[in-house]
Amino acid sequence: MARAALEANPMMAHLLRALDGGQDIGEYGRRIVTSVGRHFLSEDELLGLLSRNVGEGEARNLLHEVVERREYPPRRGKIVEYMKRQAFPILPDLHDPGQDDVYAGLVFPPEVAAHIPRFETGRGHEAVPEDKAGVPNPS
Repeated sequence: MARAALEANPMMAHLLRALDGGQDIGEYGRRIVTSVGRHFLSEDELLGLLSRNVGEGEARNLLHEVVERREYPPRRGKIVEYMKRQAFPILPDLHDPGQDDVYAGLVFPPEVAAHIPRFETGRGHEAVPEDKAGVPNPS
């Protein structure tokens, strides 16, 4: 059921299909799958997916890092920046600004939802104000 929820989002469906097909989705693709997937999949399911790209140890390290840093799923600007740094296209269609909005259609836990950036159709994401430590503040 949780996997189906992830697949309802175009970007996540694209990344999950690639993982299922044995494609290397790159460092940033794995980071996005981790930052989103950890809220929907069990740890074992998520590690199983990531282990299709990297060893189990590296998958565990990535999950630990994302959890420890309390990384939220990235906004469009960050995803586009990530795409410039790797070969695998994280977004299936770079010209469709709505497909990367992981917050639309996915219901995150309340503690994550409090830090969600606003998304306005046609305008892209608006940043959530950050405190002096760089931690997003709910608005």
